[in-house]
Amino acid sequence: MAGEEGGGRWLEVRRHLRAPWQFVFSQWTEPHELAAWFGPVGFKVAAHRIEAFEGGSWWMVLRTPTGRELTVGGRFLLIDPPERLRFTWVPETEGQPGAETEVELTLAPDQGTTRLRLRHGPLESQAQVDSYRKTWRSILDNLVLKLTEEGANN
Repeated sequence: MAGEEGGGRWLEVRRHLRAPWQFVFSQWTEPHELAAWFGPVGFKVAAHRIEAFEGGSWWMVLRTPTGRELTVGGRFLLIDPPERLRFTWVPETEGQPGAETEVELTLAPDQGTTRLRLRHGPLESQAQVDSYRKTWRSILDNLVLKLTEEGANN
């Protein structure tokens, strides 16, 4: 799902996770938990710094399956456990920061499971929306894999 809002395009991805919402929230805010799964399937976190408090910064170096390194970071704008998390997203290219966008997670309990809604924007083009949609779906697939390995997604 994507739409125009505030001068740019926003994408929305939804996922139903078979884990309690408080646990899912911690996967996004506990540095060692986030570093264990974040990134598209096949990527690994090579380095990270996560200061999970409002105004705190975050930064990650993701290593692709081919060994290429990608850097992304930002700052936490809102941490409202266990329901909402909002942070900026700033990718780096050749050491130069790219356009700053925002990512917002909304988590809702559903009989011991979690309904996750992720919004990202404003994005510059439909091609960028499509690219980030693919990326976020893969990132969330990695989260599901981690929850399954830990037995939290049964």
